[in-house]
Amino acid sequence: MSFDEFSVNWIYDRTDGRCHVCGKRLSFFNYGQVGFRGAWEVEHSVARALGGTDCWQNLLPGCVSCNRAKGILSTRSARARYGRRRAPLSRIKKQKIRESNASVGGLLGASLGSLCGPLGLLAGGVLGFQQGYELDPEGQKLGWPEVLVTGGIVWLLHLAMAGHPDATPLRVKVMPGDFP
Repeated sequence: MSFDEFSVNWIYDRTDGRCHVCGKRLSFFNYGQVGFRGAWEVEHSVARALGGTDCWQNLLPGCVSCNRAKGILSTRSARARYGRRRAPLSRIKKQKIRESNASVGGLLGASLGSLCGPLGLLAGGVLGFQQGYELDPEGQKLGWPEVLVTGGIVWLLHLAMAGHPDATPLRVKVMPGDFP
């Protein structure tokens, strides 16, 4: 079946240019070009032989080898070969998850940093926002451990800052013989 340029573009963007079975990066310009790097075809999630249709919900991009190896198998069993459970996210969905993670990270970092005063609040919020944004959207949606570590580092740095009116200096007693 042939698809118009709009449909091909929409199908390709649906998984941010990745094969929905193995996750390999595809080349938009190699659509239908068997033998080229990043070549891909439109794959029917439910095979037409099993009653699948050409409606948009059933069409996904797949690299040529995955599409042909899948045949009439279910999408679930084809993805299981690669340890995958779902198709890659679209660029828009990835951006929404990043924004959500950044907001949560900023709030959590600021909350932890606020224990150390205004400077800790600011630093914790900024670092928490950054850590939240940089989390992999394809993995877990909320990376609490990374955000908590960031907040903890901000708290320790703040405690170690001598001379700041809100900071408690870190005092370490060194005994003779502690270091070679």
